[in-house]
Order: sequence, then structure tokens, then C-alpha cells
Amino acid sequence: MTALVNFEDIPYFTLVENIAPLLSEKEFGVLSMMSTYLRDVFMSNDVWRRLYIQTNLDKFKITDKSVHVGPGIARHKARVPCDELPIVSLGSSSNAYYWHPTYVRPWPFMQSMRACGCVQNRSVIGLIANDTVQQIRNHPITTFTHADGVRQAGERFHAAAVDYNRRDGHTHSHVCTNIDHYLIDTLDAPKSVRNYKDYRRQTLSKIHTKTKHDSTAKKAGTSLARKKKKLADLQAEIAAAESVVKKNVALKDSLAVALKKQ
Repeated sequence: MTALVNFEDIPYFTLVENIAPLLSEKEFGVLSMMSTYLRDVFMSNDVWRRLYIQTNLDKFKITDKSVHVGPGIARHKARVPCDELPIVSLGSSSNAYYWHPTYVRPWPFMQSMRACGCVQNRSVIGLIANDTVQQIRNHPITTFTHADGVRQAGERFHAAAVDYNRRDGHTHSHVCTNIDHYLIDTLDAPKSVRNYKDYRRQTLSKIHTKTKHDSTAKKAGTSLARKKKKLADLQAEIAAAESVVKKNVALKDSLAVALKKQ
């Protein structure tokens, strides 16, 4: 008989590293009320620190010293760097006459960007791919080996991406612009973002401030107050009309009784 596994059977660091990053602060609160173990996990500074950082990613900046480890959680934990914007596939043949037509088509470079996630802005994927192909046409790849072909195509690919990054305002020399692909502690950010003793308090305080100044809620509140006033005025009008009707009915009934007595 297979034993049932519940949340409390999951190791602490698995919850912190793999599950907590996928949850919201509301879900933290719900889970923390389920048991003493989960309360200790989801009230801990470790999980709230990660959540706080996720809500402040706009304050982090990629620099030349930032370490690229890709999207995988295992590489983030092991702090293992990996290639930026790797070429997923350019074919499998070592024949130069097969390779060259593959290089001058944009689709393999577009496929690479979609697969690796180093380019988040999908609207520029086609632009970078076409720029890569144009660079290859301007400086043809002359090689009869598979490895050299991939290397030279990769160089043109990275050059096209860096050129776009500079035009887009990035000052670093990295090819990847996806901030989630870098080790958090190697990114540039205000010290306060990662030096709080109580990240839960800071996260909730930030959410409270955001909620208090929510323009949508303010507009809804103003609209509600206006509609309540209209409703109160309408209810007063209804009450006045009902009073007139009641008086009229009473008078009519009195007259009817008087007529019957004659």
C-alpha cells in the first residue's frame, strides 16, 4: 500500500527553494495556518525574503559583474554559470554546403531565443534574428567543420543581440537581459532590498502602502459614495411619494365609508 505524502513530508529547503517562489503572500498566510511545521516554514525570513525580492525586481540591475546561471533552480542553488543566448539547433550535418543555407535563415535563431528565455521581449526576437542573418551575409561563414560553424554563427548572434541591447539603453556587456537568469546577489540593487531583518514585515508594509494608494480602489470608493448619495436622495423621494399616496388612499377610503352611510 502506497503511503500518503503531505506537505509536512516535504523537506524545509525544498519548500523554500522550489515551492515558495511559486506562491503569493496570501497563500503563505493560508499555509502557515495549517500546521506548526508549515507555520515555521511560511513565517520564516527565508521565504519572505524571496517574495520581497520578487516584488522589488525593478530595483535590481544587471551589471558586467552579474553572474548568468539561466532559468533552472538547480543552477541558481549550485551557482553554476551557463551560456547566454545559446544556439539551440543549427542542424546536425558537418557538410558546409548544408550548413551555410541554415545560417542565412532567421528561424533557428528565433527558435533559440524562444527556447532559452534570455530575450524576454518577444517583439524584438525577429529583429535580432534578422540582424544576425544580415551580419552573416555581410561576413559569410567560411568553414567546413561543424564546431567552427556553430561558434562563428554564435558570435554573429551575440553581436546582433548586444547591438540591440545598447540601442535599447542597456549599459552592460551581457547578451541576456532576463534578470531572472542571474544570481540575485550579483545584481546591482539598494542595500536595503536584501538587508532587512524581517522581510515579512517589509513585504506586508509595501503591499499595505500600495493598497492604500490604489487608484482603482479610490475611484471605486468615490463612485460608490456618489451612488449612495443618489440612492439616499431617491429613497427620500420615494418616501415622500408614498406619503402622498397613503394620504390619498386614506381620504378615498374615508369618502367611500361616508357615502355608504347616506
